[in-house]
Amino acid sequence: MSKYSNEFKLLVAQRYENEIISYRDLAKQSGIDESVIRYWVLLFQHHGDQAFNFPYTNYPAAFKLRVIQFMNETNYSIREASALFHIPDLSWNLTVGLFTTSGFTEFVYKTICFFILFFVIPLIWNGKTIGTNILRFKLTHVDGGVPRWQSLLKRFFALYLPFVTSWILNIFTDIELDINSSLYLYNVWITVIIFAFLIIMWTVLFIHTMVILIKRGKRNFYFDYVADLVPRKK
Repeated sequence: MSKYSNEFKLLVAQRYENEIISYRDLAKQSGIDESVIRYWVLLFQHHGDQAFNFPYTNYPAAFKLRVIQFMNETNYSIREASALFHIPDLSWNLTVGLFTTSGFTEFVYKTICFFILFFVIPLIWNGKTIGTNILRFKLTHVDGGVPRWQSLLKRFFALYLPFVTSWILNIFTDIELDINSSLYLYNVWITVIIFAFLIIMWTVLFIHTMVILIKRGKRNFYFDYVADLVPRKK
């Protein structure tokens, strides 16, 4: 639809509203698919002359999930919901677009950094990371050898799991429902449960980290334990 100017779309929508003409005849005359014209007319009916001047091109995931919920509750079609919420090409926004928000982009960047810091570097550096090098020790396999890539990958996922869990759960806590919605009470309870879970998870991880750092003798973090790795002095 981007090959048509906003002025042309507005003209087509106004023709349908002002003239006695069917969608089929207007589609034949303009050479445009009938479903597209229906969408343009819906936009014009809801937003007037500003119908094709979309206020945003990037929408947060929580907003898109809220639109999906609205569609489920009202049985609106994708075209109808798109026109009502003033969203261009909703079918794309609710699928691929859900994962192209600035929050998701930040998540991807952090994931890449995690992967480089906790898998690529120790794999290339024979078990040493930036942190272990500063503290003057390196990671070895329980048998005393150089860490295998499988073990380093397990360690990466063990470190990555709390981060990705928090990101996924925060998507649900960002969803805002109308207080009169039939799902509002469930949304409140889910938000409370998620919030409590995240507090408990990060508290346990903090306590675990502090205990390991304080105690003397053998120190083995949970992410090293699950990966069959042991920190040893260089």
